[in-house]
Amino acid sequence: MYCRNCGQQIPDDSKFCTNCGVSVEETTTPVDIQQENNYYEQPNQQAVSQPGMKWFKFIIYFQLFLASFSHISSGLMALTGMSYDFAGGSSAAVYSMYPVLRAVDMWYGVVCIGMALAAVYVRQSLAKFKEGAPNKYLMFLALNFAFSVAYILIANVVTGQFSMDISAMSSSISSVVMLVLNGIYFRKREHLFVN
Repeated sequence: MYCRNCGQQIPDDSKFCTNCGVSVEETTTPVDIQQENNYYEQPNQQAVSQPGMKWFKFIIYFQLFLASFSHISSGLMALTGMSYDFAGGSSAAVYSMYPVLRAVDMWYGVVCIGMALAAVYVRQSLAKFKEGAPNKYLMFLALNFAFSVAYILIANVVTGQFSMDISAMSSSISSVVMLVLNGIYFRKREHLFVN
């Protein structure tokens, strides 16, 4: 037999571990120890197949990849000024009226590219069940919300037009709802993230 507490081999007829003193009833065989270690070392297969993990699969196989692609697109549009061209205006005209807006767009473009990379990093952490990965995901969602709101507010200050369109408002509200719901979801499953 092997002691479950310290892992030392003990004689079969022992009532207590000769190394640490734990009762024999609390010991187990090497096969049981190996099966338990395999579960904690390789939780991916067991955990993903558990009930209630469909949302987790959606996050790691779809949502974070989509977020990365969306951030890259938004970042490139902000860096090049194409967002104004697509809106029916001209980036040159907008930047001639509000020259500081170009610097704001450059900042936001760099932030978006960084968030795209962060989405891939968080996705890998979640998929490998890394310890603390749910907190990284929640931080990603919070930063996504904060940077979007900051960009809108700064752009409004620069242009002097204090408005928030319906899509920006709905996006902000959905970000907060997602943050809260995912916090609850992952709090119930944080025991799975042990690698």
